[in-house]
Amino acid sequence: MSAVQAEESELELSSIARNLDEAVSVYASSGGNIYVVDQGRNRFVKFDRDGARLDSLGRLGSGDYRFDQPTDIDATNDLKIYVSDRQNKRIQVYDRRLQYLSTVQLPRRAGEREFTPSVLSVNRSGELFFFDEDRYRVYRFGGNGRYENHFDARSEADVRNLTGLIALDDLFLADPDQQVIHRMSSNGTYLGFIDHAAPLKGLDAYNDKIWVLGNDSVHVYTKAGRFLHQFVFESEQEIIDLAIYGRHIYFLGYNTLFKAERKRIEQ
Repeated sequence: MSAVQAEESELELSSIARNLDEAVSVYASSGGNIYVVDQGRNRFVKFDRDGARLDSLGRLGSGDYRFDQPTDIDATNDLKIYVSDRQNKRIQVYDRRLQYLSTVQLPRRAGEREFTPSVLSVNRSGELFFFDEDRYRVYRFGGNGRYENHFDARSEADVRNLTGLIALDDLFLADPDQQVIHRMSSNGTYLGFIDHAAPLKGLDAYNDKIWVLGNDSVHVYTKAGRFLHQFVFESEQEIIDLAIYGRHIYFLGYNTLFKAERKRIEQ
């Protein structure tokens, strides 16, 4: 569905955390904690909603508490934290105290044992979905940590690169090459798309709405693809990802975390 004219409002960004090093992903938990993947230091950092640092985990390596080029994070409701550990070709799982729980691995029946994870998302039922950027596959694991199924996103929608993945009742895949957000079932059935027709840099979901980051704006859509609102902003630093919590939008630059208060969106 193509975007149409909708209400527009401006955002004022304020920096709340600095000294990040090649940060690549930000996530806001349902408890209001903010998690940032600080790729330059091979770690993730946990902040409170005002940007005060609470904890961090990781450094370069291949052990249970180390990463090599982490790319994405989903901290669910703070009870389980999933991290894409790209170069180590795995996904690591931690508890709320940042204690190691497990490593996501593919069984033989998945056809391949090795994968290169990029974006990931956990739905309300605790199911994990992630994109393997080498084989263009989306994998699904149940809340018990067991492999369920996968589908080939390239054959289904010519997907070769994703800048975001959101798992709700259906999956929303941010495709920056085609400039669309593909909507697919958890089994890979193609359900349609949102034609964003602009740079597609980040993706989040909040209150069952889809929030899309562009170069200097955030577009908000319904799950069906209806364009609701556009927020515009200015920043001297390139913004690469976003996360929504309550009345605030968190914006991530390569070395700074920003916060902006938003207006309520009319349906």
